[in-house]
Amino acid sequence: MGLFSKRNEHAEDGQMELVEHLAELRNRIFRMLGYVLLGMIATYNLFPVIYNVLFAPAHVVLAKLPDAKPVFRGIQDAFLLRLETCLFAGIAVALPFIIYEIWGFVRPALTPDERKPLRFLAPFAGFLLLAGAGTGYSALPSAYGWMALYVSDVPDATVLQDAKDYLLLTVKILVAFALAFQLPVLLLFLSSVKIINSKMMVTYWRHAVVVIAALAAIFTPTNDPATMLLMAIPMSGLYLVSIVLVKAFEPDANGNSDGKLFQKFLVSLVPLMLFSAVSFWLYKNNPVEAARKSGGIKPMVNVQKVQQMIDASLSKGTAGTQATPAAPATDDLLKRIEALEQRIKQLETPVAPAPQQPLAVPPQR
Repeated sequence: MGLFSKRNEHAEDGQMELVEHLAELRNRIFRMLGYVLLGMIATYNLFPVIYNVLFAPAHVVLAKLPDAKPVFRGIQDAFLLRLETCLFAGIAVALPFIIYEIWGFVRPALTPDERKPLRFLAPFAGFLLLAGAGTGYSALPSAYGWMALYVSDVPDATVLQDAKDYLLLTVKILVAFALAFQLPVLLLFLSSVKIINSKMMVTYWRHAVVVIAALAAIFTPTNDPATMLLMAIPMSGLYLVSIVLVKAFEPDANGNSDGKLFQKFLVSLVPLMLFSAVSFWLYKNNPVEAARKSGGIKPMVNVQKVQQMIDASLSKGTAGTQATPAAPATDDLLKRIEALEQRIKQLETPVAPAPQQPLAVPPQR
């Protein structure tokens, strides 16, 4: 079976041999890796923009600490940072194609009735994913600011933040929030396999809130109160939304689950409203703009263009020196600089104290 070959005729009914299933899984994995590689290539030149977005919350906090700045522990870390950033960005860009490949592999094993909820859940889960990542990004300034308060516990301490460690921590927070916001999808799946139902969810909603708070404390990478609250409160609200979602897809007394379109429409607006609210907050409280105002993010400089300008100015200065008698002015400036340096050395050299003369004894009468 080729890498880009199609399924066999019996693929739609799931009638494939084990070897054919493994071959198709291999091909889809290779295609997903190819999508990620293309995403990395596409985002490699966008590293300055991605860096400013991901590191803006850190720059806002580091600008308030004395002599705090991002650092590298090795000369290779700068390249590895760019490579890892492009890897995460490539996965994010290729995520729709990866989901499509997973769906193409799983789809033949589902019945037509089992596929119906997935048509609704695909955009629903997508907006929840974006809303979760946006909420996690909005929590970064408060989380890092809260942790920076404890730097003052150690006298004369500052922060030299390793750039690679910060990148991994930030990505963990974004992934944790994105997965936490998939709670309605998980509860709907548990309902479809008859593990829970809407009546049970209403009865045990207090227990669910306690479990959500515990999960937020466990899955929050930073374990700070601000981030845990920003994760637990939306998840509790999503649990209440999940009750309506599960009830909308539950079959009625006749076994029909195609109705309740109004409930499905209302539930479908929730992730869109969350995504809109997060987008509006990020628009009003842009961490990148705040970092730029605090001086943490410097304007990007084209190094090659600056080097060309320096070379051109040096060549002009050399040509002018050969054509015009401007050398005496340059020699006079160098002499002044040397005299100033000698004067500074004289001031820095400690002066030996002059010997004290004995006091004259007055003559006796």
